[in-house]
Amino acid sequence: MKKALLVVPALLTIAGLAACSSVTSTLDTVLEKKTIVVGTEAGYAPFEYYDSTSGAIAGFDVEVVELVVDQIGEKHNVEISVEWQDMNFDSLLLAVNANQVDLVAAAMTITDERAEQVVFSNGYYDTQTVVVTLASNTTITSMDTLKTAICGAQLGTVQADYIGADGWNSLNSQHLLADVSDLVLQLSTGAIDALVVEDAVATALIANYTALSLKTVTGIDFDDAASYGLAASKDAGSSLISEINEALTNIGEEKLAEVYMECLEASAGAAA
Repeated sequence: MKKALLVVPALLTIAGLAACSSVTSTLDTVLEKKTIVVGTEAGYAPFEYYDSTSGAIAGFDVEVVELVVDQIGEKHNVEISVEWQDMNFDSLLLAVNANQVDLVAAAMTITDERAEQVVFSNGYYDTQTVVVTLASNTTITSMDTLKTAICGAQLGTVQADYIGADGWNSLNSQHLLADVSDLVLQLSTGAIDALVVEDAVATALIANYTALSLKTVTGIDFDDAASYGLAASKDAGSSLISEINEALTNIGEEKLAEVYMECLEASAGAAA
């Protein structure tokens, strides 16, 4: 199947999204145009990142979408190209509901709140929240000490909700940023004490930023095991998600796990 990884950078505002409705998020439209437009935030290795060699968006979510699109294309005897739009994570749900993109593939945790806004696929990757600090940090050892520390998280994520809740350090509100690499920089300079992310991202950060000597903190349990899902428009995405769920079933958990490990290895040192 032909795959066109066309990257279209997009910094979208609510006003801009309301004015843009050039893409209708339905299976029929995807099949008719032979193109699926996918929104992501390409700063979350190993799930999506800019490969420093090719300059293209790479990662596990890219591979999952391609596998799914292969399945849908074969079923309908259509060659479907994939067009990627890179935008801030907290703009993605707005984008898919404004028909700016057909699908969101961005390591997005399925939550009840988000499910009120979009239609999610079945989960394709299980995850949970962990804490990353400099290896030299010995003060953060428990949830109590974490809450009094200065923490950072990616804007729009479940982890951002955690560290902005009542009872957490009020300075955390200054450290909700769109780009994880900016948060790592803050961690390296001491602007924040800890980075609250999902476990797979923590693994990738530790592998990619070896000079910083990062670690995950044991003994802090968020008890929030969840799954990532692909998301489509609440109003017009059900048919597409139905096809995606069928494709995920056909691909199978074993294949997805194999692809994830390949992407984790490839992302080490490859993210720009």
